[in-house]
Amino acid sequence: MFVRKRVLGRGIGIGSAALLAVALVSSSASAGLMLTVDEIAYASEGGTNVANLSGTVEIDLVGNMLTITLKNTSTDASSEDASQLLSGVGLDLPNGFFIISGTVKMNGSTAHNFVKPANSDVSGEWGYDNDPLKGAWDVAYSDINTGISSRVSTSDTPFSGAFIETPAGLDGPEFGLWSKQYSTDPGGLNAIEDKVIIKLNLNVDPADDAAFLAALSSGDVVLLFGSPDSSNVPEATSLITWALLSCIGLCVGWRRRRRTA
Repeated sequence: MFVRKRVLGRGIGIGSAALLAVALVSSSASAGLMLTVDEIAYASEGGTNVANLSGTVEIDLVGNMLTITLKNTSTDASSEDASQLLSGVGLDLPNGFFIISGTVKMNGSTAHNFVKPANSDVSGEWGYDNDPLKGAWDVAYSDINTGISSRVSTSDTPFSGAFIETPAGLDGPEFGLWSKQYSTDPGGLNAIEDKVIIKLNLNVDPADDAAFLAALSSGDVVLLFGSPDSSNVPEATSLITWALLSCIGLCVGWRRRRRTA
């Protein structure tokens, strides 16, 4: 049974939840903020156990560059197929912000079934959408306004024209993320184990970093696995627990920064 969480509105501003986060985050607290994943969209074929699917989304903000570290932390892959690949992340950027360009790099991650670029740049196999209202995004219950994905059906604009594989262009969900905790390998799939660093150039520089991050962290976050046709939303109690843990983490980080300032 799915539980639809309270929608905060597309392109949220600084609502009550965001104001609480602002109170806990200093203006210099722009690094290493872990977002709560609100929903997982997944491919139900092949007996995928959604309970084993998970990932982390860590963000950093410097000027108008939003950096996202996206990682597949899933366990016990049920098969060597594309349904196990973390193929995208959906966010709810604050009002007035959108992506104008960006890069995706695999850095120290492992390349499966393709030659890792010398500069680790896989931007040609990932793209973005500033209005994700099609394909797998329609499966999601959450309210998002920005999508980043290795799938052509969920990305309007490639980050780069330097494609790694032929035919040129986004395909997907290949070049998605394979978890280190899987007991199998990805077979013949082009896959990255287990994370990418996504750098997004936003259209403007946020006037207040803490307010921007607070608004972003209070919005919805969706992970895509494979080519989704189903969705899983955490129970309300789980969402409340994650929200409280996030606030506690922010408060602890703020106090530590004050002590070392």
